[in-house]
Amino acid sequence: MGNMLVGVDGEMGNTLVSVDGELGNMLVGVDGEMGNMLVGVNGEMGNMLGGLDGKMGNMLVGADGEMGNTLVGLDGELGNKLVGVGGKMGNTLVGLDGKIGNMLVGADGEMGNTLVGVDGELGNKLVGVGGEMGNMLVGVDGKIGNMLVGVGGEMGNTLVSADGELGNKLVGVDGEMGNMLVGVDGELGNKLVGVGGKMGNMQVGADGEMGNMQGGLDGKMGNKLLGVGGEMGNMLVGVDGKIGNMLVGVGGEMGNTLVSVDGELGNKLVGVNGEMGNTLVGVDGELGNKLVGVDGEMGNMLVGVDGEMGNMLVGLDGKMGNMLVGVGGKMGNMQVGADGVMGNTLVGVDGEMGNMLVGLDGKMGNMLVSR
Repeated sequence: MGNMLVGVDGEMGNTLVSVDGELGNMLVGVDGEMGNMLVGVNGEMGNMLGGLDGKMGNMLVGADGEMGNTLVGLDGELGNKLVGVGGKMGNTLVGLDGKIGNMLVGADGEMGNTLVGVDGELGNKLVGVGGEMGNMLVGVDGKIGNMLVGVGGEMGNTLVSADGELGNKLVGVDGEMGNMLVGVDGELGNKLVGVGGKMGNMQVGADGEMGNMQGGLDGKMGNKLLGVGGEMGNMLVGVDGKIGNMLVGVGGEMGNTLVSVDGELGNKLVGVNGEMGNTLVGVDGELGNKLVGVDGEMGNMLVGVDGEMGNMLVGLDGKMGNMLVGVGGKMGNMQVGADGVMGNTLVGVDGEMGNMLVGLDGKMGNMLVSR
């Protein structure tokens, strides 16, 4: 040790240079403390250590092998900036200021191999690739894990948040409930997206309440729910089975726009604004399977195909059923009105009293025609 030692001023050994052999083969210091700048080539931990001012080892750089072989710091505490390549947890750690490990980046292996933070707490920004929960975590500011992103496996493998609370934005691919959760701000799970399996596997919200936008593929009530703003379930879309499997709304009250395929009452409901069910559309089975309205009261425009009274009802404005049209069977299957009172213009085809009734204005039945 000390094969080549050169000093400039001050203390003995301020500038030390060695070639081979012992720890500190190449040591260079400028001023202040002994060994402020130390550089080594090979062998032991710390073969290459360099500091600028202040503490010994503020800047340490290593190549391979042990944890901390490559450590780089700027100011403050030892190891503010640490960079490693492979092997042990924390082999690659990078920080800017404040706490040791503010910025940590790893490639593979152990939990936290890839961790990146900017300021504040340890691990504000963490990114991982595979394996353990939190392998990929990314945060911006505030709490640890504000932004977490994972790929497969455990719940929360992919979590992404922007600000505020832990897990505001979570995205997963498969497996457990919440594998894919995405939120923007405010509450946990404002935006949740899933693919298969559990209730809420696919949920997406924009702002406000949890689950403003939810989408699912199979099985549970609300498997596919989509909303834009305001209340939970403004836009809900489902595929099979349960009431409300397919619900789509734009604004205002829950269920303004509901669309379903088969089974329950209101399987297909579509509305634009105002009250729940302004526009309802169904395919088969129950009363009101196909109902369509534009504005005002529920059922201003109702259209049905078969079966129940009012299967085909169409209205424009004002009262429910101003314009009603039906095809077969029941009283009033075909009724059409223009304005004013329900049934101003009624037309029927066969069978029941009033199957063919036509009026222009005023009272019901001003003009009546039957066969």
